[in-house]
Amino acid sequence: MRKLFLNLYVFIFLIASDYVMLAQSPGDEDGSGPGGVEGDDPVAPINGKIILLAVAAVAFAYYYFAKKKEEKQLMSN
Repeated sequence: MRKLFLNLYVFIFLIASDYVMLAQSPGDEDGSGPGGVEGDDPVAPINGKIILLAVAAVAFAYYYFAKKKEEKQLMSN
């Protein structure tokens, strides 16, 4: 029971701290200032390498399940 509460406490702490760490400091109404979301930064593409990531995920899943199947066969012999 104690381990359950400890795990729950750590989980809630990590979730709550995530929101605090990603919070922006207050800025002006027009977006200028230290907490503004508007800026002169260039736009970064989000989906630039999504196909490569999907291929890597499929390759990793194949490797993982092939290894697990091999271990299962060794255990049964």
